[in-house]
Amino acid sequence: MALTNRAMMKSNIGKQNEVISDCNRVLEINPNDSSAIYARGEANYLLGKYKKAISDLTKHLKLMPFDVDAYNLRADASLKLENYNDAVLDYSRAIQLDSNNAKAFYGRASSNYMLDQNLEAINYYTKYLKLVPFDANAYQMRAEAKYALENFNDAILDYSRAIQLDSNNAKAFYGRACSNYVLEKNEVAIEDYTKNILLNPDNEKSYLYRGISKLELDSCEASIRDLSKVISLNPKSDEAYFYIGRAKIKMKDYKSAIIDFNKALKINPINNGARNYKKIALEMLRL
Repeated sequence: MALTNRAMMKSNIGKQNEVISDCNRVLEINPNDSSAIYARGEANYLLGKYKKAISDLTKHLKLMPFDVDAYNLRADASLKLENYNDAVLDYSRAIQLDSNNAKAFYGRASSNYMLDQNLEAINYYTKYLKLVPFDANAYQMRAEAKYALENFNDAILDYSRAIQLDSNNAKAFYGRACSNYVLEKNEVAIEDYTKNILLNPDNEKSYLYRGISKLELDSCEASIRDLSKVISLNPKSDEAYFYIGRAKIKMKDYKSAIIDFNKALKINPINNGARNYKKIALEMLRL
């Protein structure tokens, strides 16, 4: 018992390898000491040794089958290993044992999301938010699930709530921008892409979609500036060259547009958009 208590104290101050050593000594004397098995499992988890953590927690749960924390922690380890189905099972068991287990609701929602089970994810994020109503990340993740289901207006509401709670939530600005972009609300989308760029200046996707949105509004020169920034961040972006070419067609700079379409096709020979618009540019040169 003294060694087990010492191990728990060391865990509290981050000495996980010493925790494991102490627990091993306890388990040499009593292989069924559930507290030592759990402490070792927790230490392995904190050290990133997730398979060992799962092994210990499984042993612990055979001895203590109603330990909510052990189910949660084993689920967390499965989540780290991307074993999402196993994580769902353990988070579900934790919820059965404790219907107000916010951690399990969030973990299960995240696992469902990773499995593309978006309706389930929304359901469990909603349950979590009833218990923890001011978690910006949970609103943002519920919005991501709604976006995946093409519920763009509902997604915007959740992204907006996430931003209200955390004005530096770059992912929420990006997600809300993409939702407005899909809804063809280009001016609003541009505002949020700009806010995302201020927080994450190397996000090439924000420059790309802001550039496309500007193109839709016939702001061709501004569009080209954004799309050129994409190329500086990612020289292999055939999309950026393609949309620069489209902007130049709008500006009636057909020769230069053809050069950009050729660059797009060199990067991605199956970019049919670039091939089709190149034909349009060639036809315009014949007029």
